[in-house]
Parts: sequence; C-alpha cells; structure tokens
Amino acid sequence: MKYDESNVSNKSQLKTLVYLLIFGKLGIHRFYVGKYITGLLFLLVGVTQAVLRFVKGPDFLSISVGLLSLIMFFVDIILIYTDKFTDKEGCFVLGAERIAIIEGEGDFEKLRFISKIDKFALILLIVAVNITSFLLKII
Repeated sequence: MKYDESNVSNKSQLKTLVYLLIFGKLGIHRFYVGKYITGLLFLLVGVTQAVLRFVKGPDFLSISVGLLSLIMFFVDIILIYTDKFTDKEGCFVLGAERIAIIEGEGDFEKLRFISKIDKFALILLIVAVNITSFLLKII
C-alpha cells in the first residue's frame, strides 16, 4: 500500500491502540477516529455482556456475547497492527511513520519497523491480560 498525505489520517495510531486495549469493549477507539456507529456497536455488545453476566451469571448467552466482543477486539487489533485501520474518512491511521510521510523526513521503513515492534509488545501484554480476565470469568 502506498501512503501519501491524502490517505493518511491525522489521528494517532498509538492513541487508537491504547484506547482499544484499555477501553476495547466500550468502543472508545472507534469514537476517537469518528466511527460512531461501530463505536455504538462495540458499546452495545460490551454493555450487553456486562448486564448478562451481572443478571444471569456465566451462562451460554453471556459467554457467546463475550466471545463476539473478543472477536471484534481481535479484528481491530489486527487492523491496527497491519496499518489497515481507517478513520471515518477512509484515511489510514498510522503510527510514527505518519510523520515521515507528511513531513517527508526520516527513514520511513526504519520508523515503520520500530513502530511495529512497539505495537506488538503492547498488544501481547494487553491481549494476555484480556484472555486471562476472560478465562477467569468463565471459571
């Protein structure tokens, strides 16, 4: 994919990733990039799961909604990590390499590699916490 100023968002990929990893089930990352409808979908699924778990406990329906939430979470992690996540205007939300594209400074490939390593480490940490949390809720 060739990036230029016309298809690169002014939104921060790191902020988007942090919002996803911390508030993933609430869809805050989607609201941040202007995708309000899918943000509401994330919020609806997250709140539904919480209410079902509170009212009924861990039954088939609450676990199913929880799995849907987890799948949505992982899809967005993959989209962000592979630089395919877009804002409401269809512009790609990129990390540090965005500066090299817009300002024409720096080694794009080197910045992209460093950005990928940083994102990967952060994703591994938070995914491990989320999976552990999910498994503890089932047990």
